[in-house]
Amino acid sequence: MNAPRRRPRYGIWIAFAVVVLLAIGAYIAAAEIADELVHSRAGDPEEGVPESVDHTYRPEVRDGITLDVWVLDPEADKPEGAVDTALILHGKADRKRSMAGLARRFAKAGVRAVLVDMRGHGRSTDTELTYGVEERRDLSALLDWFEGEGIDLGSIGVYGPSYGGAVALQLAGTDPRIDRVVAVAAFRSFPDIAHALLELPPWAIEGVVMASGFEAGFRPDDASPERHITATEADVILLYSRDDEIVPFAHGQAVARACGEHCRLIPMDDFDHLGSLSNPIVRAELHQHLVGVPYTGH
Repeated sequence: MNAPRRRPRYGIWIAFAVVVLLAIGAYIAAAEIADELVHSRAGDPEEGVPESVDHTYRPEVRDGITLDVWVLDPEADKPEGAVDTALILHGKADRKRSMAGLARRFAKAGVRAVLVDMRGHGRSTDTELTYGVEERRDLSALLDWFEGEGIDLGSIGVYGPSYGGAVALQLAGTDPRIDRVVAVAAFRSFPDIAHALLELPPWAIEGVVMASGFEAGFRPDDASPERHITATEADVILLYSRDDEIVPFAHGQAVARACGEHCRLIPMDDFDHLGSLSNPIVRAELHQHLVGVPYTGH
């Protein structure tokens, strides 16, 4: 008697194929969003260098990474209590050129100003962003380069708004040469800011975070000011608006808790994200902390 013939399990294979196609589609969708997150699209097509800039440099600080740097020498004696050098960073999709006015004020006050296009921005190497993981290493390598060139930067303060603030905090937590930091509206970690920014289900956001790390070659959870600031010896000021619609005030509270006695959190009210980056409170605290004298508006 012949055994009954087994029917092909078409249903299982169809279900498997559907799952695979859904997974591929989900990754493609996540990768498209990740592509926007890890690219700044912020080149610098403008020609020329501002007259206030005294030195221009383009060192290859790491293999394949060249940073475009402007330096403004101090035009007066350094005030008592000021840092010798202010390293001025910029936000995501911005460039050092937008910070030239601030650099001029520092130089006039007696503090050397160093402006740098971070990777993926301005005139520096056009590559993926890593939300501080590689940027902090680029900047440490830049400080090494200055030392190798015999340029003594002295005591170093770092200013960073938003994305630049997050990089500044990670740099301060990993490079003991940083003496002071002013960070404004800096995210606590890349995964956390992705959850704050993206209006997607949590599982979908996790997919975007993973895709971002894969596309740009970094560990998303290592892009964390909150984690790295715990090791700092620098004197840090954190400024956050309670009404920031991009970076929640809770991010500032988390970073401040992690930083402990080395950080001072200054809350602001009635400023959205853009307003939180440039206002009288920020200008006053920034000038006092790095230059050592009150901001006069000049």
